[in-house]
Amino acid sequence: MGPAAAWLLIPLHAAFAAHTKRENMMKSLWKTALAAAVLFGAALAGPGMAKDCDHCEESDGACNEAAILAADQALQQDIAAHGVVAAFSAALSDDGQLIATGQPILTGRQAVVSFLQSSTPSGSKLTWIVGRGDVAAVGDLGYTWGWTTFTAPGGAATTGHYMAMWRRNHGHGNRTYTLQVYMRYTALPRSPPPAGFGPLAPPVDFGDRIDPAHALTQLNTLDNEFSALAVAKGQPVAHEEFAAVDAVEMLTDVTYGRDAIVASHANDGFVLSWISIGGSVSESGDLGYTTGSYVVTVPGTTISIPGHFLTIWKRQPDGQWRYVVGAGT
Repeated sequence: MGPAAAWLLIPLHAAFAAHTKRENMMKSLWKTALAAAVLFGAALAGPGMAKDCDHCEESDGACNEAAILAADQALQQDIAAHGVVAAFSAALSDDGQLIATGQPILTGRQAVVSFLQSSTPSGSKLTWIVGRGDVAAVGDLGYTWGWTTFTAPGGAATTGHYMAMWRRNHGHGNRTYTLQVYMRYTALPRSPPPAGFGPLAPPVDFGDRIDPAHALTQLNTLDNEFSALAVAKGQPVAHEEFAAVDAVEMLTDVTYGRDAIVASHANDGFVLSWISIGGSVSESGDLGYTTGSYVVTVPGTTISIPGHFLTIWKRQPDGQWRYVVGAGT
């Protein structure tokens, strides 16, 4: 799949005019999401949780999860109403990133918009189904992932996966989120999770309020140790060490749970190595993500396949960091 087919485009129009309207829509959506929305087949809010999040504490997990889902829904609705370029331009932070097949990691709203303008025909459609989402203990950072369907005008539908990182906008009591990173690539249609693969455990607030830059350096180092172990001892050993019990790996298909991920790499005929150089960590030090580049090589051949990745990490109840979602273009 070439760079043009890897993404999508509608001509740029009304990008920034849509921003205020989008924030108002998000505020309305997260109130609805708190009471009725579903993430990964489990209700975000059960009976008694349909409360007014305007008066929630900033660390209220139910309100924050609903707000993350609402931001995800608002982006999809904006795409349908205004087109891809206008929607992403309004949703992205100034330093937002796009990870697309065949491209370097594009950084900055203008770089992303320019790529979208040049890469996909006018009138294309993009929709998706959310698989799962989560948010940091203090609600400043969260993510969503799921399955996409992209249709160019007059063309067949193409299925794929997406991952999105969301950062809460500044301001006391603000429940709106800005898109920090978005990744999309072609993949198989939705595969339902196995029985018992339910909602994530609520975030654990360890009481830390960390230096995000220092924490990111530590997380990048951890991710690079993950790569070194994969090269030295193989993917099964590395995933056994670094994956959370309920992790998912999103490649051509979605693999659910650490045991299944380990088993899926038992007969790998390739070596995967990567370098982690970017990302972000929540102020509460319990959720973060890393980005970087990878190379797949096949021993005994000249085959070398480069790409870029996004990995989401969550601090476990025992205090150890483990990855919860991993994907690469």
